[in-house]
Amino acid sequence: MLTHVTPRRNALRLRMRDTHEQLDDALGAFASVSDYYRYLRAIAGFRLAAEQPLHGYAYPSWFGAWRPALISPLLEVDLAHLALAPPVMEPLAPPQTISALLGWIYTLEGAALGARLIARRAHALGFGEMTGAGHLAGQIGHPERWAVFLDVLEAAPVFEIGEAEQAARVVFGHAHRAVQRVDGREGRQNG
Repeated sequence: MLTHVTPRRNALRLRMRDTHEQLDDALGAFASVSDYYRYLRAIAGFRLAAEQPLHGYAYPSWFGAWRPALISPLLEVDLAHLALAPPVMEPLAPPQTISALLGWIYTLEGAALGARLIARRAHALGFGEMTGAGHLAGQIGHPERWAVFLDVLEAAPVFEIGEAEQAARVVFGHAHRAVQRVDGREGRQNG
């Protein structure tokens, strides 16, 4: 269930609310093809950098078989299909603690919750799974992932909320910088 609330999720959500709202405001609601291109370039720049440290990551055994959904390959296909390039982003160092890893994944997996609305908007503009919005299909295709992640979050034998929050802020900050980079190239101030 997408609205599943757990104590750790609730604590992170409350601590990250302002940062999340700032990113949503920076992205804005898109109503045109150029708005969607802006969104796609920014999200791709962000996700390519934020997912890279998780490739080959040594996940703890209590994660079981679950791993975060890495959508970078789908974003690369979408970008190629639309002949777009993401902004160049600085690499991120991998999370160094389990709590930081959980905060990092909280941000990436949580994006799937908003992807349904974005997918509807993209579809209304003519973008679909095979036409520039495959990454959205990848995010919304398995809605149970969020509930499983919340189980993983709660199962962590050690959890430091401050470390998780700091990692989530790093990831959100990188997303915000990606939007700013795209806006800088396009001469926009805000979404």
